[in-house]
Order: sequence, then C-alpha cells, then structure tokens
Amino acid sequence: MVKISCFSAIGKFIKFTDKFFQGVCAVVRTLGLQPLFTVAVVWLALKTFLPPEQFTRALLIVMIVITVLAALYAVIATVYHVVDCAKNAERKKEKKKKRKGSDIDKKGETEKPKYYRVKQNPNYVMAEYSDRYELYYDDGNELKFVKVNFKDKENGNKND
Repeated sequence: MVKISCFSAIGKFIKFTDKFFQGVCAVVRTLGLQPLFTVAVVWLALKTFLPPEQFTRALLIVMIVITVLAALYAVIATVYHVVDCAKNAERKKEKKKKRKGSDIDKKGETEKPKYYRVKQNPNYVMAEYSDRYELYYDDGNELKFVKVNFKDKENGNKND
C-alpha cells in the first residue's frame, strides 16, 4: 500500500491548479478573450455572493465601471502610442542628421572641416578633414553626401 502524506497531496493539487490556470490564462490571452473572461468572472462572483434582487443592479454598475475603465485605458494607450511614435520619429531624424554630417573623427572628437567648391562643377562641395575628403552634391536646398576618400597617413594624399 502506498502512503501519501497530506502535504504532498496538497502540494500536488496546488501545482495542478497552478498549471491549469496558467493554461486557461494562456488560452484567454491567445484568443483575445480577456473582456469575455472578465465579464464571466464578474457575473459568477455577483451571482454567488448577492441575493437575486440585487444581482441585476450590481451587474449593471460593475459593467458600467468596466466600460468606463476600458474606454479610459483605450484613450491613454492611444495617446501614449502617438507620443511614443512622435518621439521615435524625432530620434530617427536626429540619428539621420548625425550620420549625414559626418564631422566626427575616429577619436569621437568634433573636427571642423574646410569646405571647397569643386572648380569643374560648382554644384559639388568638398569637405577636407585631417584624415579624409568628403564629397557632397549641393542641390540648392541641402548638401547630399556622395562619397568619402581617406588620406594616406604618410604623405596626406588621398587614395582611391
């Protein structure tokens, strides 16, 4: 005969119910049944603990409160999403600007370049840094990056 202690049976029951409710919650989350599940739990709780004459009124009040909270959550979540999207767009613009104007040398220090117009075509602008040349095209509104040539370390000439 197998002896099972009371504590081991309770422990197994608790583990079983834990796994069961985790599974139920996973199904509810996956299928998007949270509102339906909430209504069912509230209905069951009210039906169990209230007399029949108070049940309908209490259910109505609880459902109104849940509806108001859901609407409030939807508004707050939408506003948060819009603000977050605007912040992300601003961050992307700043990163793009930082990448566009590459006036930071390898050590991370800001270096001011010397700018020259190209004689053969004045629409191009050359930026000279201590270690490289950068070519930009001037379209009238902004300078668009074309390419970069690094200088030889020994004699300062550019390589191709």
